[in-house]
Amino acid sequence: MKNLILAFVFFPLLAVCQKYDVPNAINQFGFDFYRSGSATPENLIFSPFSVSTSLAMTAAGAQQKTLEQMKKVLHLTGPYHNDFKKFLGTINEVGESKLVITDRLWGQKSAPFKPDFIKTLEDYYGADIVALDFKNHPESSREKINLWVKQKTNGKIPELLKRNSLNRKTELVLTNSIYVKANWLTKFEKSKTAPQFFQMSSTKKVKTLFMNMTDEFRYNEDVDWQYLSIPYRGDQFSLDIFLPRKSILLSTLDRKIDSKFFKLLSKNARPYKVVVSLPKFRFESSFELNSWLSKIGMPLAFDEYFGNFRGIKDLSPNEKFYISKFIHKALINFDEDGSEASATPAVVADFATDAATDIEPSLPKIFNADRPFLFFVRHSYSGVILLMGRFSKP
Repeated sequence: MKNLILAFVFFPLLAVCQKYDVPNAINQFGFDFYRSGSATPENLIFSPFSVSTSLAMTAAGAQQKTLEQMKKVLHLTGPYHNDFKKFLGTINEVGESKLVITDRLWGQKSAPFKPDFIKTLEDYYGADIVALDFKNHPESSREKINLWVKQKTNGKIPELLKRNSLNRKTELVLTNSIYVKANWLTKFEKSKTAPQFFQMSSTKKVKTLFMNMTDEFRYNEDVDWQYLSIPYRGDQFSLDIFLPRKSILLSTLDRKIDSKFFKLLSKNARPYKVVVSLPKFRFESSFELNSWLSKIGMPLAFDEYFGNFRGIKDLSPNEKFYISKFIHKALINFDEDGSEASATPAVVADFATDAATDIEPSLPKIFNADRPFLFFVRHSYSGVILLMGRFSKP
């Protein structure tokens, strides 16, 4: 069997974007995906944008039931490749922040990849193809891919693919790299950063550094939660935080929040003076997504016997082509100046024989993120979630 590897890296971004179906599809996929792994209480970060884009690229070579499952999980309808092209074209119109989005295919040299598949990825996703010799030199091929990812993420993700991630049966690796560096519209004053307790659970707390600021922000609240949107310079993109009330566990709200609910959070938010306390943090997540994606409805893509990617390359009747690994690595850093983040997924293919309460304007609102919360790096104009995560442990 030969394999296809999907690899992805993410950093948050800024841009101007029109309304397409793609943002809603990406966001709903993100919440579906989060819930499939939300049982673990650890810190989590991933890029719905990056993972969706990479899977949409891979779906260009899927057929029959494999394609049906992928489209259903990704919430794709109609001419979605064309929709992605329009969306990616507008989101790459960068404002004041640094944004780099790059797609690339790494294929076994001389492998009979279908011209229509290559053309689709080139025309709609701007992905070029680089020939490597996985068959004779899998480790040096891995090193070349890692070097490319490292360069595209400004050195933040130096090793996407671990040793032995690739083998002689690897025939195709798809990578999608996103890097963003953005400053807050109003920076937190470093002199106001101070230690404070973070309540990890009802029985455990730990002291960590908190950034502090009082300013006007878009804010929303209910009896169970608070929502805050902190803009980045250029006001094209924001950090949105969903914080349960002190008496509410984050896990009890996981099932409530979805794409529609999240859209209402932002839509119903209004400007208020808010006293903000937010922990400084930097962490990364790295994991294989095969089981998560299978759990939410696309197991055939990872099945070496029944996965159907005959649209990628010419195969004999007894040959199979499937996704052996879907690797995702993401990193985020929040400090007084702003955010720096990156995410990269890698797809490896194997070849085988109205939710808001009216808020009375009065005293400033208190938003103290001293307990587990969800955070989102959101593109302001399209509403697409570029980065999504859970912070539960300093």
